[in-house]
Amino acid sequence: MKRRFWVAVGLGGLIGGGAVLGFGPLVRAQIDDRAARYGAAVEIQAVTPTWSGLRLRGIDVTLEDVPGVTIWLEDVVVGWDRALRSVRGGRVVAVGEIPALVEEAEGFRSKRLSSGGGKGGGASRDVQLEGFEVTWRPSAEATDRSVHATGLRFGREAGSYRIAAESLRAAWGDATLSVSGGRAVLARSDEQLRVREIASEALELEVVRAALPERGVAPENAPASAPAEGASSTAVPAAAPTSRPGAPKAAPAGEGEGAAPSPVHERVQQARRARKLLLDLARRLDAVVEPDAHVGIRGARARLVVGEETLNVGPGAIRLTRDAGDLVLGLEPGSGEGKAEETLTFSLRLPLRDREGGPPAEERSIEGRLRGGPMWLSLLGIKDGDLGLSHVKETSLEADLTIAVPPAGTPLSIEGRGKLHDLAINSPRLAGEPLEHVELAWRTRLTAELDGSRIDVQDGEVDLGDIRGIFSGSYERTLEGRKVNVDFELPLVECQRAFASIPHGMVSRLEGMRFVGAMNAKGHARFDTSDLAKSYDVDWDGSLGCRVVDAPALLRVDRLRTKFDKLIYTSKKEEVTATFGPETEEWVPITGISRFMVGAVLTTEDGRFFRHRGFDKEAIVNSLRENLKQGRFVRGASTISMQLAKNLYLPRTKTIARKLQEAILTLYLEQELTKDEMMELYLNVIEFGPDVYGIGPAARHYFNSSAAGLSLGQALYLGSILSNPLKSYFGAGGAVIPSRMSYLKLLMKIVHKIGRISDEELDVGLRETVVRGGRSILAPPEDPIEGAEGPDGNGLPTVRPNGPDPFAER
Repeated sequence: MKRRFWVAVGLGGLIGGGAVLGFGPLVRAQIDDRAARYGAAVEIQAVTPTWSGLRLRGIDVTLEDVPGVTIWLEDVVVGWDRALRSVRGGRVVAVGEIPALVEEAEGFRSKRLSSGGGKGGGASRDVQLEGFEVTWRPSAEATDRSVHATGLRFGREAGSYRIAAESLRAAWGDATLSVSGGRAVLARSDEQLRVREIASEALELEVVRAALPERGVAPENAPASAPAEGASSTAVPAAAPTSRPGAPKAAPAGEGEGAAPSPVHERVQQARRARKLLLDLARRLDAVVEPDAHVGIRGARARLVVGEETLNVGPGAIRLTRDAGDLVLGLEPGSGEGKAEETLTFSLRLPLRDREGGPPAEERSIEGRLRGGPMWLSLLGIKDGDLGLSHVKETSLEADLTIAVPPAGTPLSIEGRGKLHDLAINSPRLAGEPLEHVELAWRTRLTAELDGSRIDVQDGEVDLGDIRGIFSGSYERTLEGRKVNVDFELPLVECQRAFASIPHGMVSRLEGMRFVGAMNAKGHARFDTSDLAKSYDVDWDGSLGCRVVDAPALLRVDRLRTKFDKLIYTSKKEEVTATFGPETEEWVPITGISRFMVGAVLTTEDGRFFRHRGFDKEAIVNSLRENLKQGRFVRGASTISMQLAKNLYLPRTKTIARKLQEAILTLYLEQELTKDEMMELYLNVIEFGPDVYGIGPAARHYFNSSAAGLSLGQALYLGSILSNPLKSYFGAGGAVIPSRMSYLKLLMKIVHKIGRISDEELDVGLRETVVRGGRSILAPPEDPIEGAEGPDGNGLPTVRPNGPDPFAER
């Protein structure tokens, strides 16, 4: 404000000094002469005498010492005493980086205004400037940073200055700040201008960012279990990158002469610079604001947009106060006149002065605090639809959260608690329907680097109704990878109470289920992605003592023993309902299915099916390790039991709700059915190709065979496509392509190793080439095996579907 005042005085002097000397060309010549003393060039369109002085119109002013600034004044009145009376209408355009412009302005003031260049001219006590427009850009081409103010007014009387603007809009990268009806009052105190008042009618901050990148998603039917016992892998061999494609391999920070600082180091430095800048601004503000000044901004709003997600906050009241040497910026919802126990307020405390008996200001943290409530989300300015929220007039928030930024700028500390009551949210990633009446609470005590490179949680808890999750540990991101060291616990909770705590929309298909028993868990996850072979350690222990004592009619297993309807998907991706069950024509009992088929799905889908109770802990641990190794989701951990639950009851939506319901239904199926019953159901309802469901139609569709007549190679081919049943591996002549056939022979060796086939059956299988539409081609044996030729003369062993299986796991 002080710099603007001196520029105005300087212009008044250079214009006023020439105006009293004559009219027309003479006036212009005199003004040019005086302007030269200021290093300025002035062009005037018109000069008109008045009773009180001269009126100048259409004035262009350029300053030699401030080349980035151009000034145009529409109407200027100068008194006969050469004092500037008023300026109505004008435009100031500044182009250049702010530090450079400030340096140029300071140079102009010290060189031109302090050297007496303006002697003989001044500004009167009742000077008025109004109708100004001011624009700033860092460069002529820049569009991401700018400031534009309209309707600027400036008045001076009795040693005070009043500045107002109809509107101000500032853009900086993703952020845009708009102010309406802003005003300030400055007064001279101790030979210095100080702020007596700052106010505005409305202030809006908007931040708009592009959508965050999607993470990799595994195919819906990806083979998820660990390989069968003794197998190194059951997935189709593929060259998977060990790091993101195109990502440069950064050398350790500081390595090599002239090495650039690491991104982590640079972000930490940015954090420290940001803290210093904030404190510097606070100190400057403190220096120019009177101790008893009124600083209040009404109608403050903020809007954050990330992709398709939006969050609104406000209106609220912003106030600036001082407390024990600290500058405190406060934000309260509404007008700030609500009851303390009902208002949720945010305050930012900036240490400016040393406290007696305490650490100096430089050694104290910047502190932000969110405190109060419960308060309706609608009163905070949050709208229905923001972040998927709904019924915001019925959802309340209470919090007591403190965030501290230390003198070093990092790490910041966060400590406190909060609670959301009766939350309603609609998130396609969570569930396919709205979630309502959610009770969510949390508490935390942690430290974190501002750039997110390290987080240390000393104590954390998240409660969803009666379900409690307790955790502690650390996360660190380095140039080489990610380090995780976390301990977690799910304290003992009754199964029925836990089920009742889950939002209805997450388990809507299970409505009416009742449970007995209790569950708990405790475990840890420790690994470094740069060296998983040595560091990977993920484990947990606990009990899942839940038992279903009642289930809705549509879920009961009794209906699976006759005819039942289930959802399937056609080759045109249409959802239709089809009928399955033992009483249908296409159904094949387990005794009518080649035992090679059972060995195939055990090898390709779930090697421990006959030993686990629906969930394969080892598969989950191995899957997580592989996904971490690849840096993306490449492998799941679904068992045959889980796939069966999904295929019988659930749609193909990719939501957390579906996975949660899948887990509960898996528990129910394992409780009510034998393993043979589950295997029979699985092979009769699973998808084997476009419009091909069940082992009977699959055997006929691919090989013109019955389910009982499938050879080892044919069974393994069908098992191998379950992860992607829409893809074909047959060549132009009908035979399976060589690379796929090699993979099937690898699977044969695994089936043999786990004892599902004999040496003779392996030998015959390794000579087999699978052909679509008919019998497999069998190469002659290197060493003929007596009795290898089957009754049909093709050399394949006879499959006896009704005979006992000596290798069956029970």
